[in-house]
Order: sequence, then structure tokens, then C-alpha cells
Amino acid sequence: MKKNGMPTCPGCGRHCSLAHPRCKYGRDYWEKMQRKEQEAPKEKSRFKWEGLVEKEGLIWQLFLVSRSMKKALRKKKVVEEDLLLRLNDQEQQQLSDLLKKLDVD
Repeated sequence: MKKNGMPTCPGCGRHCSLAHPRCKYGRDYWEKMQRKEQEAPKEKSRFKWEGLVEKEGLIWQLFLVSRSMKKALRKKKVVEEDLLLRLNDQEQQQLSDLLKKLDVD
């Protein structure tokens, strides 16, 4: 919870600033947050799947291309036929075969 832009203590109804908590719960909570922050300052990931695949790998690229196609279709910047026209018949067949191989269901 934030009060006037400052994080507040979730421990009691006073909602005092976490910089100066007045209850034991607030002090413990603040110390726990500080320890967690110092232990592992991790990078903010852009995507939910980011930690599951090798960065800049083939599956990473597949997910990014899929994401951009989905956004373009949803925003009506492109239609399915336009996407498929970018591939010749042989490439479309290869893509279909590859997607069947990658299907994990």
C-alpha cells in the first residue's frame, strides 16, 4: 500500500511510512524487504516465458515472431492472407511440418 507515494506498513491500521514503522510487524517487514533486495537484485523480465528459454535462441525468436504476428493481427495491421503471402507454397508446407513436430500436446 502507498500513502502519498511512499510505501506504507501493511501491519496495522496506522499505515505509517515504511521508512519509520511504529509496529513490530512493520519493522520485521521492512527488514525482510531490505534483505530480499540485497540478496538478489534481479532484472525485470519483459515476458513471462523469458526465464524458460535460452535468450536469443531459436525458441526465443519463435516466441517473439509469434507475439508480433498476434499483435499485428489483433490491431488489424495485417490479415492472415498477407502473412501467408510472404511465404511460397514450399515454405508454407515446411512451416506446417515444423509446427506439427513442435506440437507438445
